[in-house]
Amino acid sequence: MDFSAHGRMPLEAGSRLGNALRGVLDYGAIGTLLILMTLFVGLPVAFVIISAVLNDPLDVTSGLTFAAVRSVYTSAEIWHAAWQTIAMSVLVAVASTALGGLLAWVVTRLRLPAAGFLEMLIVIPLFLSPLVGAIAWVALAAPRSGILNDLLAMMNAPEWMRFDVMSLTGIAFVMIFHYVPYGFLFLSSALRNTDANLEEASYMCGGSVPNTALRIVLPLLRSSSLSSILFISILASGEFSVPAVLGAQGAYEPLAVHLYEAIYGFPQDFSRATAIGTMMIIVSLTAFYFYRRSVRSASRFVTVTGRGFATRRINPGRWKFPILAVFGIYTFISVILPYLALLFICFTRFRTGDLATTEFTLYNVMTVIAQPDVRSAIFNTIELAMIVPAICVVIGLLLVYLHERLKLPGAGLATYIATAPIAISGIVFATGVFVIYIRTPLYGTVWLIAVALVAHYLAHTVRITSNGLKQIDVALEEAAQINGASRLQVLFSILAPLIRPSVFSAFILIYVFTVREVNTSILLYSPSSLLLSVLSWNYQADGSLAQAAVVGMVQTVLMILGIILARLVLGVSTTKSTM
Repeated sequence: MDFSAHGRMPLEAGSRLGNALRGVLDYGAIGTLLILMTLFVGLPVAFVIISAVLNDPLDVTSGLTFAAVRSVYTSAEIWHAAWQTIAMSVLVAVASTALGGLLAWVVTRLRLPAAGFLEMLIVIPLFLSPLVGAIAWVALAAPRSGILNDLLAMMNAPEWMRFDVMSLTGIAFVMIFHYVPYGFLFLSSALRNTDANLEEASYMCGGSVPNTALRIVLPLLRSSSLSSILFISILASGEFSVPAVLGAQGAYEPLAVHLYEAIYGFPQDFSRATAIGTMMIIVSLTAFYFYRRSVRSASRFVTVTGRGFATRRINPGRWKFPILAVFGIYTFISVILPYLALLFICFTRFRTGDLATTEFTLYNVMTVIAQPDVRSAIFNTIELAMIVPAICVVIGLLLVYLHERLKLPGAGLATYIATAPIAISGIVFATGVFVIYIRTPLYGTVWLIAVALVAHYLAHTVRITSNGLKQIDVALEEAAQINGASRLQVLFSILAPLIRPSVFSAFILIYVFTVREVNTSILLYSPSSLLLSVLSWNYQADGSLAQAAVVGMVQTVLMILGIILARLVLGVSTTKSTM
């Protein structure tokens, strides 16, 4: 008996030592992540606020002053821009959510041919850079030189039929069609998880399809719709490239454009830029607060329980072809027209105003591709597009695992800090990074842009991987541990295969966002760290629309290659919600 007792002591001591070692590693990881999140995520946001009240925003020892804040917050011009920003953001969010929700209902509730292909058509605009899309619409619908207006002039159409994409209506139109895929992803996910038996009961009681959609489905989507509206409002309020390109005539100058002009205008005014940044933070955080409340209240609309449920699809009957025609019109407006315009200006050297005499040439393409800056920008873009998603996925997975599975103290705080930038626009976040690093060797390098993009996009990775991990029953891991599997064995043999689709989805999403990113990189680049998105912006700012279109097409090719890789090689769906 004594022998067995003594025999167990080394085993118990070894077990205690193993637990202590795991504890040290766990809390060491949490401490490291908290430090990293604070330095690279929290500090830039804090420095936007701090720099706004410094005599010299680039010197924390320069003393306090509220002159810049007072000037911005008492400026009628800035308040006009703020109200314009809020109004446009809400309008775009409501319209894109309504259109995206309607398309989601059609795809998930009606029996249509090639439903998967129709879903892919809906989300394609998500992978078109807003800047490239704006350039395409300038070529299409500029009031004096747009291709569509040239066609109308050739047909002797009246003036009231002419397009003006540089008006408030035109800017709203372009932004709405860009954000429709976000509304679709939010609401299609909710619709797929809604028990169709509720609708079936309505039909059995004599309810029509429209009546059931309005009185049964719409109330159930209230929380998801509000979440979509608030989330898109946050994104639209920080959108810089579309209003900067299309609002050149002064129709719409949001706060993001004023911030950019304060940094790159003459004279440069960093204090004004950071003060405007604080106003944008207030707008975004207000929307984010209500967004978080809407997400928390989603439990009031739960329709998925432990019981199985069916997703009923209705035969559209004679409405099938009109519905397919609507999809065709949507695809034509949001995808085909912009890309045709880009190809047109890529392969035409001069615009004569007469489409009949237009000559096509490879001159623009060959000239742009031959530029050393373009080759350097392609390399930098590809480098960032591989590094940024990889780092985001690793850090995001670690944060989610420590918070969702191990539930360690401090993991929740680290996760909250990591997801905070989802409420901060890219250009505001870049302003904080700019102020911190402008006097360091890191400024102007591609690595600083990588740091900023990782910090800003980490929130998306955390959300996607968290959703994926929540779908995996913890009982699988407990069963493996009962059978003697170590934590590493559980991670690599149980969790890794099951969460792989979410990881690949996060990687591809961040890859696409990195390739098209301009709001953050526009403030942090230098001649040696040019990206394709920044180069496209510089070309259009100089009036070289054809060169900007060529760079935009190269950028689009990189994104398409990533999407093809996701669908064919990794088996990742680009039409499932990751919101």
